[in-house]
Amino acid sequence: MKMLTPEDELRALDLFERLLAYPGNDRFRARLLKREVPSVLVALARIEAGHAARAAMQTEFPEALPGAQLAPPERIGPFRLTTRIGQGGMGDVWRGERDDGLFEQSVAIKLIHANLGSRAQEAFDVERRILARLDHPDIVRLTDGGVTETGLPYLIMDLVEGVAFDEAVASLSYAQRIRLIIQACNVVQFAHSRFVAHADLKPSNIMVDTQGRVRLLDFGIAGLLGGEGEMRPPPGAMTREFASPQRIAGAAPSIADDVYAIGRMLETITADAPDKDMASIAAKASAHEEADRYDTVAALISDLSRWQEGKTVTAHDGGLAYRVRKFVARHRFGVAASAIAISALLGTTAYAVVSANRAEHARAEAEQRFGEVRSMAKFMLFDLYNQVSGIPGTTRARAEMSQVSQQYLSSLAQNPDAPFDLKVEAAEGFVRVAEIAGATGSPNLADAKLAISYLARADKMTSDMLKTAPDSPILKQLLGKVAALQCQMKLYGDHDAKAALDHTVKAEATMGPVFVAGPLNEGVWRARLCHGDALVWLNRSDEAIPILAGELARAEKTRATRPAAVDTLRLAYNYRLLGEAYYYKPDMPSAVKQLEKAYAILSDALDQEPTNVRYTGSFLNVIDTLASAYTHTGQSAEGLKASEAGYRFAMQSYERDKADMNSLKSGLALARLVANFNARLGKFGTAKSLMANVEMRWQALLRQSPDQAALYRLYILSLIPHAQVYRLSGDTKTACSYFRRAAQEWAYFDRRWKLSPSDKTEDVAYAEQAVRACEGKGKLPDP
Repeated sequence: MKMLTPEDELRALDLFERLLAYPGNDRFRARLLKREVPSVLVALARIEAGHAARAAMQTEFPEALPGAQLAPPERIGPFRLTTRIGQGGMGDVWRGERDDGLFEQSVAIKLIHANLGSRAQEAFDVERRILARLDHPDIVRLTDGGVTETGLPYLIMDLVEGVAFDEAVASLSYAQRIRLIIQACNVVQFAHSRFVAHADLKPSNIMVDTQGRVRLLDFGIAGLLGGEGEMRPPPGAMTREFASPQRIAGAAPSIADDVYAIGRMLETITADAPDKDMASIAAKASAHEEADRYDTVAALISDLSRWQEGKTVTAHDGGLAYRVRKFVARHRFGVAASAIAISALLGTTAYAVVSANRAEHARAEAEQRFGEVRSMAKFMLFDLYNQVSGIPGTTRARAEMSQVSQQYLSSLAQNPDAPFDLKVEAAEGFVRVAEIAGATGSPNLADAKLAISYLARADKMTSDMLKTAPDSPILKQLLGKVAALQCQMKLYGDHDAKAALDHTVKAEATMGPVFVAGPLNEGVWRARLCHGDALVWLNRSDEAIPILAGELARAEKTRATRPAAVDTLRLAYNYRLLGEAYYYKPDMPSAVKQLEKAYAILSDALDQEPTNVRYTGSFLNVIDTLASAYTHTGQSAEGLKASEAGYRFAMQSYERDKADMNSLKSGLALARLVANFNARLGKFGTAKSLMANVEMRWQALLRQSPDQAALYRLYILSLIPHAQVYRLSGDTKTACSYFRRAAQEWAYFDRRWKLSPSDKTEDVAYAEQAVRACEGKGKLPDP
């Protein structure tokens, strides 16, 4: 056999690094090595023999040293380590199973090897900090991190059930492979938009899960773009097969490096199906010089998309003949005709406006298409949306569906000749997208600013229509819904109870006293409930109780004769708000009575439809308030049972749908009650562990959403129970530190946003009294 060349050795090293990602996977090994020449296989065998007794790295680190490894711990926090699912020189990845009894959860836990040099440990820290700033459903999410008692740094991340990119595409068609790589490109482009270059893109770092979704992982050597030098990867850390010449030469990570790596992967997955255009795209992406590559991943995506559509690609300069061939090929089959028909259908808004001056048959055709677009958008926004609204995991899909459909309805409604009912539908559409953005207790995106902007547009459209149809019951119904949601957003988004009350008072005045006091009307009902809620926030519970009780009596009366007219969620919401009014009066026995009724209604609903996520938010809110009331009535056992059930329910809901931020924040809020009740029952270790974990998750969530007042308020509310846990365990010093933090955070909150009167007299006053007691100026308030 011929003497091994340096190229053989380098190729063997690249193959060795890739094989390390899949230990024991004979199928992957056979496919990877199928086309390799004998000399490379000999070199690979030598490398494997030399490393058989020690760990080696997927990604090389200059300071990696051989030596004994510390055994992994049996558990980390609430997770028990079960199976090693990944292995490399930097560390191992283990499957972790939660076994603390609160809820079931599987995670991936990444441990760094203790024998590595400082640069590799710095890279591990880089990954932790970079993942904390990347919030994308297709980037493996960091949920926790720290150092074990034996000194092993660790990261806890979402567990991805799936296979590596190259293994996933092996059985796919050519077109399906390109669709997957475009998905991966979109995720990389998102990271670039957050000034993060991955710097180690390769098939083993791009997983395809069991639903066929691309998931990007392993930011261990990623770097920040734009001069943030404190988060640079260790020099020399890379996988050479996919590293650009500039990275190999020692340059810092850049967008061009990620473009290069994607180009190399394109070459790999398209090698068995020659295509001049695709070869040109791959060659341009993986060009030796940065200036010859695509400037951005977005530009690469654009060319890949043009290839999918059968259009000319910028990477291939074939002249006029090339462009003509592509045009003819694109229109040869019926697919092109279908595409044109769909484009015409979705573009008929403008067509319908200008066609009024055309011939009669053209006008009739335009009106038909106008109606078709309207019917399609209305079906998606209301009928189809309602059908999927109770299905877990549909939050993001419903958000996209509602936004796209609403754009078409709104565009149609801008036509000066648009009929009245179409304009009403468009206004209702703005309400729908506001609800999924964050203006409802059902699973939503927790984006208060977006929700408020949509509600403002709905309010303007409704108010404008009322000027020409002031007695329309449909508009008054819609006005009530809009006012109720605006009231809720002002309360729970901006914490401005006065502005919230103004929304409902103004709406009720416009609707008129007869309409407000008449038979049950859902729009009016919703507005009146938030009217009472706003009064509670303003410490006017005595005024709120008659309003809330009156609406409840009207609902119960209607329910007795027309059950379908009374929405289950709204009825439970009515009971809950009445319970909260008694809570802040304060009249705890009456509060518990009303809240237990709300709990029973929602429990029955969930028994009938256990997977219907429409009940999630309301159920969690009721449990939160009910458990809080139990703290004042001395019912610790009942409180622990209720809060634990709510916490499990919230986190399970979030695990099913990672876009459902409402369940996550509710779960973290309920955790404070779980910990507090555990401490009251003497389970101090459980309470402290839970609070420490929850605080870390709060911090991560606040870094992602620093401008959300509602999230910040819930975080501050968790500090007092944290203090109480330590107080009940006898550690007054630590308890006082949390009391001081709570008082300081409330002061900051009041400066940045606005504290409600109920916050000032309840939670803020409690924290300030505790701080004074910690300074020796009084007695600590009752826990």
